[in-house]
Amino acid sequence: MKDPQFKTILMHGFTHEEALTIMRVVKQAFKEPKELIFALSTPQSLQKKLDDLLQELEEEHRAMTGQEGKKP
Repeated sequence: MKDPQFKTILMHGFTHEEALTIMRVVKQAFKEPKELIFALSTPQSLQKKLDDLLQELEEEHRAMTGQEGKKP
């Protein structure tokens, strides 16, 4: 189940530079930018169910930010 702690922004069709610009702007608008998950679509991610993809992204985010094992 999707963790309400995280807000996920899935980007598709943006260049790397455009995606970085979007991430910078959005992070500045939020008090808790660590709650944000940014992802660019890949051929593999486009084949997944959205719920499965969001769960996978949250697990990766926890691992990268040292929050593993901290599910709601």
